[in-house]
Amino acid sequence: MDNNPIQATDFLKELGDVAAVSAEAGNADVPESLTYNSHIHLPPNFSAFETVEQAVELAADQGVQVLGCGNYYDYSVYQKFTETAQSKGVFPLFGTEIIALETDLQEKDIRINDPGNPGRHYICGKGISRFEELSSRADELLSGIRTNDTLRMREMALKMAGVFSEHGIDTALDEQAVIGRVVKRHGCSADTVTLQERHLAQAFQEVFFDKVPEDGREQKLTDLFGASPQSKSSDAVGVQNEIRSNLMKAGKICFVPETFVNLAQAKELIVELGGIPCYPVLA
Repeated sequence: MDNNPIQATDFLKELGDVAAVSAEAGNADVPESLTYNSHIHLPPNFSAFETVEQAVELAADQGVQVLGCGNYYDYSVYQKFTETAQSKGVFPLFGTEIIALETDLQEKDIRINDPGNPGRHYICGKGISRFEELSSRADELLSGIRTNDTLRMREMALKMAGVFSEHGIDTALDEQAVIGRVVKRHGCSADTVTLQERHLAQAFQEVFFDKVPEDGREQKLTDLFGASPQSKSSDAVGVQNEIRSNLMKAGKICFVPETFVNLAQAKELIVELGGIPCYPVLA
């Protein structure tokens, strides 16, 4: 009986050192790689882009030939993404991103790929293909995630509104009002919106800027945060980030604990969607 079973990685030993691999790669007859970006988020996810068209047009203008989207928890935007990409000669890739938590690693203060949150990590699903008609298990997992996120954002919005009100700023914001802002901004359907912390921070920043003149913002933010803000009073994105870090994160006054799937469930969901579970690749 062989006491040295073959290991899956044994083939790596046959490749030689880095110099040998590089030399062999130079001799290989392979087609030139296409220009790609395999990881963007499209609205109604919190996104750098206002519309699907804007994202695809920018990609095409910059010579990107393959464009991949990794949205959280709702994929109805992928139909429009496909149509727009094809019209611009861009090949669309479909993916997803899931946040998971391993409580044993959290208890040991072990960080994975979220530097500020032990035990919490992001996992991507590349090449998902079964998102138009979900399997019963995929639907169950996604519904659970969305329900937990909805309850958390609802409670956090109420806490945020209360804190702002205590400091003389009536925002009139709750979960539905924030969703309404996302719908208005991106022209999407309300039932496709899964709120994220960034959506709340953006909404409260916008109302804050509307109600507080620029010359009074620094002091008002100091009152809200209990510390001087680091961002300029005119920097919308900077103030959004400070709202999150000073009010919404663990240990802060508006924090609401998150409920996550574990890594096994995240991987199961990706497989149910027909994708490949992988460590996040953002390029």
